[in-house]
Amino acid sequence: MPLVTSQNREQFIKSEMAKKAGKTAKKDEIDEKKAKAFMKKYRMNEDKNFHSENAVELAKFLGHKEHEQTAREILKRHLERGYLNDEDSNKRRAIEKELFPKVQKYYDQE
Repeated sequence: MPLVTSQNREQFIKSEMAKKAGKTAKKDEIDEKKAKAFMKKYRMNEDKNFHSENAVELAKFLGHKEHEQTAREILKRHLERGYLNDEDSNKRRAIEKELFPKVQKYYDQE
């Protein structure tokens, strides 16, 4: 691990966050191997109609903490009620609409 100084601290933090999100630190691109593995799980969940679960996993994979938290709250209410109401459905769709294009090319490859 490199020495972190005040000059490189911000870059180091971005680099570490990118690694956790399955991205390469230099190009800020998604790691293809990790993305393909993620898409395999994503497809299996879609086949089971686990769309709310996928919204959580998608936000988590891409490192979007706020979207991940929102998706977890939606999933919790979905499971408690046994259905997804219109408001939560719209919120979940907005999360997916924003994030899915970042990984769609890996979905299309399978």
